[in-house]
Amino acid sequence: MQHPEMEPFRTVDLTPRDAELIQQTAKVAYEASKSISKIWLPTVEAAIEEVHESLEREGISQVLLDGHRVAAWIGASPQFSGRVVEIHPLIVARGYHGKGLGRWMVNQVEAWARQQGALTLWIGTSDETHATSLSGVNLYENTGPVIASFHQVAPHPCGFWLRLGFHIVGVLPDAEGIGKPSIMMAKPLQQKGGEAHED
Repeated sequence: MQHPEMEPFRTVDLTPRDAELIQQTAKVAYEASKSISKIWLPTVEAAIEEVHESLEREGISQVLLDGHRVAAWIGASPQFSGRVVEIHPLIVARGYHGKGLGRWMVNQVEAWARQQGALTLWIGTSDETHATSLSGVNLYENTGPVIASFHQVAPHPCGFWLRLGFHIVGVLPDAEGIGKPSIMMAKPLQQKGGEAHED
């Protein structure tokens, strides 16, 4: 689908039949993941498997194309009987950072989730590089105050999600190794009374 405000980019739904597009998406994801994780997508083969898994889940898996080149990839799947939608993954190809592509794709998923009647949008992001104040600390004690005093000490995806209106709602200690937590972030989509929540 061509979007006037995003020319020359267009979104395409990934399908199992798109072998070439799946390969390209996997390579983009593999290269992009190197800067944020040593565990997630350690090989191109793992990235290909990740793409196929996104196609098996209920929901959407879309790429943003610049001509025939994959510039970004996003997936989203409903959970808890559709009341919650998880975004996973969100990948922006190297060379396309800072152009608003990630924000734009999240906004499209957010609109889709609202149309589905979802109440909450959520993502999980890990800190394997000690880039936030949640890394390397005891998250089993005084968890609330530790989360409340969150700050970044180096670039990390949390900053992007916070700017989009997401909130840190929990942590899973040691998810990626000792002192390397998974950070859960969520955004409300509906206000009390059933109205759509707008930032």
